[in-house]
Amino acid sequence: MIEKVAIQNYRCHKSVSLEGLGRINLLVGKNNSGKTAALEALSLLFPLMPIPDLLAALNALRGYPSGSNSSEIWSSFFYNWESENAIVVEAEGFARHEAKHEKYNLRISPITVSDAQNGFRYPVSPTGNEPTLQTSLPAVVENTDSLKQVSGLNFIYDLKDSTDPKQKINVPVISLAPNQGGFADLQSIKKLPAAFLPSRGIHNPQSEALRYSKLEIERRTGEVLSVLQTLDPRIKNLHLLATEKEPRIGFYADIGDPHLMPLALMGDGMLRILSIALSMATTRGGLVLVDEIESGLYYSSLPKVWSMLSQTARKLDIQVFATTHSEECIRSAHNALTNIENLNDLRIYRFDLIDGHTRAVYYSPEEISAAIETDIEVR
Repeated sequence: MIEKVAIQNYRCHKSVSLEGLGRINLLVGKNNSGKTAALEALSLLFPLMPIPDLLAALNALRGYPSGSNSSEIWSSFFYNWESENAIVVEAEGFARHEAKHEKYNLRISPITVSDAQNGFRYPVSPTGNEPTLQTSLPAVVENTDSLKQVSGLNFIYDLKDSTDPKQKINVPVISLAPNQGGFADLQSIKKLPAAFLPSRGIHNPQSEALRYSKLEIERRTGEVLSVLQTLDPRIKNLHLLATEKEPRIGFYADIGDPHLMPLALMGDGMLRILSIALSMATTRGGLVLVDEIESGLYYSSLPKVWSMLSQTARKLDIQVFATTHSEECIRSAHNALTNIENLNDLRIYRFDLIDGHTRAVYYSPEEISAAIETDIEVR
């Protein structure tokens, strides 16, 4: 369980820290206050996929081009586009099932054109091969500023067991372009499994089908079914079927009718819940990061969703970080967890940008209760 997170120089965050984290952590605040950026930083600390692919995906989710090798692409990850200062993401947590604390640290520094010209040496990959930096420089460089352009990012992961100072994993990762280069022993880096659900993006049936199939092999699909039933109790079973137009695969729900119902026809909210359920079921003992958790969900279903989320998180030993713009979502989370006596699991943090700096304000359960009773807005 992560207890503290600190982020420096990432996206809109000059610096921000969250302390006293719980099992369910809800980040609120205005647009561009850094809620999504905090989830992104955590996804980089516990990489979900090869680093170059992850960087490309994070920018693509924001509608930013992912096929370019321009300095602008790399600089966009740094606070105020100032790549002179390294990005630092730190987390501290109590190791599950073990009486020890662990510290996770990620430092991202830029690789500039001048670094390449001055003989920058990349760490050797486990295969013994060195990646090749690709730049397109003119024969004569007339503008010295171009030497400072960022042509790649250098990732250094430092994982420590604080009870054993000698234990350390230092894994260098080079990302040369969004779609090429880079290496890492992800098994060494990712000490916690994680899943990141963006607020928008096309539902990918093939990806969901693969995750569901893995659960089918492990006879754990009931965990997904029980989650879907919180939104629609009519669902008796869930089937993964091939359709006539090969190679499409689709989810069908048995709701008691003569014909199985395509899940896609039951609304965006059902597909959203399916993604959340699959992420939780396949991330046992890890982190689930959900951006704009209320997306696609009707407000009246939110109490059931929060109850399900809390109970499933406890059952599967998962820590949840979610963002929202919705006042109704905040109220639903508080009331739902109060009703099932899990309110102590909930932490709510409000992000505010003040003079270029992020302030994260923690709201205790008592403060949220008072705000709800007096109709004070906290989002």
